[in-house]
Amino acid sequence: MKIEMLALFLLATFCLAVTWNIADANDPDTNICSATSAGGAFYICPAGDGETLADAGATITVTVLDANGLPCVGYPKENIWVSSIVPDELELCPGANMADTDTDANGVTTISGTIVGGGYTQNGLYVHIDGEPISGSPLSINVNSVDITGDLYIDLCEMIILNEDYGTSNY
Repeated sequence: MKIEMLALFLLATFCLAVTWNIADANDPDTNICSATSAGGAFYICPAGDGETLADAGATITVTVLDANGLPCVGYPKENIWVSSIVPDELELCPGANMADTDTDANGVTTISGTIVGGGYTQNGLYVHIDGEPISGSPLSINVNSVDITGDLYIDLCEMIILNEDYGTSNY
């Protein structure tokens, strides 16, 4: 009886451990995930007709890993997006600033498209996975927009400012 109980206990413990590892297998750990970019500056617009990160040479490569350091394969692209470091600097349109594809067999994807929104930042960008920023330094990507106020509209005042600054170091 004792041997049977011990065997059942060991079997239950093994099944629990396997279940625990399976549950964690595609659960990203933002402390060990990474995001890299060559950095740079680029232009965004609320209409979505701004420059792409790829055009600016600032494509972001994101590696999504679980708590065991294993790749999160097929992790959904809509759960990986960018934001500014300083709140209210950029107003980004939801759903338009995400990864290009789900993660591959190595847990890797890129963000290379157009960032849709307004405002500006000279403080860089963070990559978020499920709303949590990836740990580490921000990416040194500066963002400019004609929509200076970040209200997702370009009005006459902003066009006048753009016209005055066009061609100067401030632009």
